[in-house]
Amino acid sequence: MVPVVQKYAENYLWHVDKLTFDSSCVNHHSDTFSYKKDSLPPYIYTSLCFGENVEDEWFIVYILLQISKDIPGIIIRVWDADGEFLLIEAADHLPNWCNPDSCCEKVFLYKGDVHIVQYSPQQDDDIKDENCLNVQDLLNFIRNNEDKTKATTQVQNNIQRKVKVYPDIIQEQVHYAHAYIPVTIAKILKVQPHLISHVTRAFCQRDALDMKTVKNFPHFSSETKVMQRIKFTKCLYAMLVSNQYVHPCIPVSSNPDHKKHSIGVKLMCGFEILLSQVQDRKGRCEKQWNQSLVQFTPGFCSSSFLSVNLTVFLVFGKREGTSKPVIQVPGYFKDLLEGSKEYKELESMARDFYMKNQAGDVVERSIGNDILDLMQDSTLVLPDEPLLPADSDSWMSISSQDLDQILQEKFGMTSNSCGDAGRQDLVSSAINKFLHHSSGVEGAEFPHG
Repeated sequence: MVPVVQKYAENYLWHVDKLTFDSSCVNHHSDTFSYKKDSLPPYIYTSLCFGENVEDEWFIVYILLQISKDIPGIIIRVWDADGEFLLIEAADHLPNWCNPDSCCEKVFLYKGDVHIVQYSPQQDDDIKDENCLNVQDLLNFIRNNEDKTKATTQVQNNIQRKVKVYPDIIQEQVHYAHAYIPVTIAKILKVQPHLISHVTRAFCQRDALDMKTVKNFPHFSSETKVMQRIKFTKCLYAMLVSNQYVHPCIPVSSNPDHKKHSIGVKLMCGFEILLSQVQDRKGRCEKQWNQSLVQFTPGFCSSSFLSVNLTVFLVFGKREGTSKPVIQVPGYFKDLLEGSKEYKELESMARDFYMKNQAGDVVERSIGNDILDLMQDSTLVLPDEPLLPADSDSWMSISSQDLDQILQEKFGMTSNSCGDAGRQDLVSSAINKFLHHSSGVEGAEFPHG
């Protein structure tokens, strides 16, 4: 599965999270499903945030469809915060029996196609709870009846229309821009170009406290700036340049290098914000450590404390009569006298482990930590290579003809048709009829005729 993802997404610039599958994904998050827990076969679960760029979501669907083709027998389910978004995309072509209740958790990808299972727990005598599906029966039903479960051609075409542009469109979504940035940032972006997503979003989502932190650029103010060609997605670039920001380092708009300096200053702000979060996180951990009782899961202890992946639980509380937190790990202190040198060393190791992993299950290091490590890496060098030209950003401006084309493709109408008097009367009449129409128990439906 991982090779398939790498094959199609090797140079893809993710907006927030990248699609990953690893051992931590196996048979986790079973509470996410309403299926019978004892009916779940071995599975891999992963989730990610695509933020403002919905193109990431459809690229993921494309990859999952390829996985369902390349790996024999695999069946995939994908959904988002709206639920079965694949059916939402093909809503005009669904069979009459499809509704949010009948299709919930019954939409799958199999052999490169969308499958919808018209399956009721009442069909299975072994299933007593109609609200709890036996997923193994669903999967067997698809494998044994794929001609019945395969969605109609119109549904398949609607989904394919969204994903057929991949992978060719990936390069079209990339935008290269020139910017004056500190040498350290230039080195970092050369080796980790994907950080541009986190940096851009950190700047665009800044708040007043963030701006106090970055006011004087504590990490980069004394560095020499160089002009670099930076890789964005069009979504990230539009977010960055459209976000208004005034700073003394940015020359007036009439200056030919105004945009290059503006982009550079905004990126510096993004880096500073991410770096400031490292210190903020450390402070929060210290505060939590000083007021917490830390308990490590029994049965996973080792004399070499940091060499094992312990699960850490945070339970708020303190030892009675003292403000010192308690570490409860059977055998961890090896009967050492509390306060002895060896005891303090082990206690210090536990504290360091907690500080690095915070409370709860072991968490991923922050982006700021990664940036800090790269800043301290003396092996990073800025290659001496010619500066390639930047891309034109004329695509950010849209003409009325382009708008008409988009409206025609999406909705079968043009901007001019929106202004027709007859059209306005028709819409007004339809709305009036709808407002006076009686709704049923399943909600209001648009009246026919």
